[in-house]
Amino acid sequence: MGKSTLLAKFVLDGVHGSGGGFPFAYIDFERPTLSLREPVTLIAEAARQLGVQYPAHRAELDALADESQRVVRSQREGQDRVTQLQQLATTRAVLGRRSSQQFQTLAAGRETDLIRRVADVLVRAVADGKTDTNEPDPPFVIAIDSFEEAQYRGSPVVGRMWAIFLTLQSVYPGLRFIVSGRASVEHPARATIPLDIELGELAPEAAVDVLMSCGVEDPDVARALADRVGGHPLSLKLAARAATLAGLEAERTCELIRSLPERRREVFRRVDQLLVQGILYDRILSHITDEDVRRLAHPGLVLRVITPEVIKEVLAEPCGLRTATMAQAQVLFDELSNLDMVEPAGPDAVRYRGDVRAIMLRLPGGDRTEVMRAVERCAVDYYAAREGLEARAEEIYHRLRLDENPRSVEERWLPGVERYLAGAQQDMTPRAAGLLTARLGGGTPDQVAAGADQEDWERIAAREVEDLLAQGFAEAAFERIGRRRPWTPCSPLHALFAETLSRLGRLAEARSAVAQALGPAEHAGCEERHLELLLLAARLAEEAGDEESAGRDLRVAEDVAVGLGQDLEAMGALLARAQLTAGNGGTEEADQQLAERLRQLPDDVLADQPVLVRAVASQIYEQEPGALDHALEVVGLSADDETLDALGAAMRRATLRQPALLGAVMEILNQAAGPTRPDAGGAPSSIAGILRLARDRGTLDELARRLLDTPDESGEIVAGVAAAMGVGSTGRPAATSRIVQHAPVPGRAPAESGDR
Repeated sequence: MGKSTLLAKFVLDGVHGSGGGFPFAYIDFERPTLSLREPVTLIAEAARQLGVQYPAHRAELDALADESQRVVRSQREGQDRVTQLQQLATTRAVLGRRSSQQFQTLAAGRETDLIRRVADVLVRAVADGKTDTNEPDPPFVIAIDSFEEAQYRGSPVVGRMWAIFLTLQSVYPGLRFIVSGRASVEHPARATIPLDIELGELAPEAAVDVLMSCGVEDPDVARALADRVGGHPLSLKLAARAATLAGLEAERTCELIRSLPERRREVFRRVDQLLVQGILYDRILSHITDEDVRRLAHPGLVLRVITPEVIKEVLAEPCGLRTATMAQAQVLFDELSNLDMVEPAGPDAVRYRGDVRAIMLRLPGGDRTEVMRAVERCAVDYYAAREGLEARAEEIYHRLRLDENPRSVEERWLPGVERYLAGAQQDMTPRAAGLLTARLGGGTPDQVAAGADQEDWERIAAREVEDLLAQGFAEAAFERIGRRRPWTPCSPLHALFAETLSRLGRLAEARSAVAQALGPAEHAGCEERHLELLLLAARLAEEAGDEESAGRDLRVAEDVAVGLGQDLEAMGALLARAQLTAGNGGTEEADQQLAERLRQLPDDVLADQPVLVRAVASQIYEQEPGALDHALEVVGLSADDETLDALGAAMRRATLRQPALLGAVMEILNQAAGPTRPDAGGAPSSIAGILRLARDRGTLDELARRLLDTPDESGEIVAGVAAAMGVGSTGRPAATSRIVQHAPVPGRAPAESGDR
């Protein structure tokens, strides 16, 4: 029984047990409606499941689930904003990291608010079901499956999950979280020490039962096999398969048992387990009747997909087979497809079962090792000659399996191959796995981190430090960043080290760290890193009150970006200059240059960086009246809730100061909302409700354009559109308030409780 099955059985036994059951939520992150990177989807699913368990409260819980799904959409917009600001060197140091921290703070706040409200409903639902008010509350069990991917040091997901857990427990003390995954990892947000329960081997009696259920008919044979094999489920299944292939002949069965080593002390148990599995697998292969297929079977393990063409072009020659035609290859493929250790992988394609392949790739191959390496070399040549991301991913996979230099392999990388390489780290040496982890993200076992090349280790560490800083854990980031020095000149850790020192209040040390890193980065030709360090130096100088140094660094950064022909980087440098010098009246020149660049750059170039374009338009709208309209046409408004809040706040202020605007504003709102269907619950009566409806209908940008044409003498509406345009990416705080979201539209009835 695996972790997932055990978890499901525990929940079902508890629900249907004699004790009356307990409220629960079963969260499997492998389901397509749930996202491991979006904890709010857990809240939505928990609310829906509780609604089924407590029908009297279902409407309220379903409403919370629907609200959680709307938050998912808003958070995706916010995460996309962070990603875009991190892409450009000139926005990363000034806007990107601040935006990242704002996003994590806001996301955690919304998630804890939602889970608190779900818990409030649960408390009432449980109380309604009691016959005795003194009866203790049952535990509320949240069982989480497939959580492995999020379990790494510094993970924002883990941090936000801890916040959800603590908030829920504060309202419903009987909460119990059960997580199926790897052993828990250290995280700065961890408020208690979880109880780790490791799934060990099956007991001897259970191991015998497994063997007999898999076809071993003789109990004595089953006990003898279990004594040698142990209680590992896969080993038992392999042993059962080998025993059934041996048949009823006592001598052959005894030979199988004698070939297995006796089990030793616990310290050797894992080595013995791998050895046993290898012996059993060889036994199974030896019963393949077709000699040619038998010669293909073991070397074919190194391939992730096998087709007739792959047999002909990749496998046949290293395995000593003469397969001159596709017809011959097809015959071999058909025979190979009948083995119970392979499974379909698409039309006319098979692959070895993941459990078998994972074990066999870890075993020493003896004389077969060279054959397998020859197969991998042929695979590299085969896939290198083919087009497409999947072929390139297979080429990269086999180059790494051959332990080629990660830097030379990286030259073959193409955007988009990531999805074909996910999870391949387990098949690699630590050095090769280091490159994949640096590229793909996720957790990094200590063995992989220790064996990774310096550049890959730096990128892995940088991601963890970025995540820690985004969550506000500067002390943990400082501890993490200094483990492996010196760093390469182009390392992202130079900027992150200075950022960490700044967050710790050590501004002078932060400026010194940047100054020391600038020269080596420039001399090494690291243009992007050089730009980032220049912008960071300017920001730190501005924070220290050194306006002269800040201005000098900003102009150098702009010159570097222009010299590189990077128009968007140059625009980012100009935006930083405008924002960082806003306090001393030095923005006019930068704003004029920004307006000129915005006019000159083609729309298709601007469309590649919507967040930057919105931030620029928000910055220069007073000097360039057409900037907001241009940005609306090219990239539109963001669709997150903060944007709607900023827009709604401006409309509220403008109509309160100038009541004569009410008619025009109401007309714009009603036209953007469109006809409301009776089954949709009637017309929304709050500003946020109408703006959300306009967003869902795709009319939000048109609404904003019409607002720009409204004759508003106060300038509140135009300023509100600018604030909405620059949410999360401007040097000034957005004009937004969570209270405004629920403010009624003038002239309408107050919002219903569900209209949020």
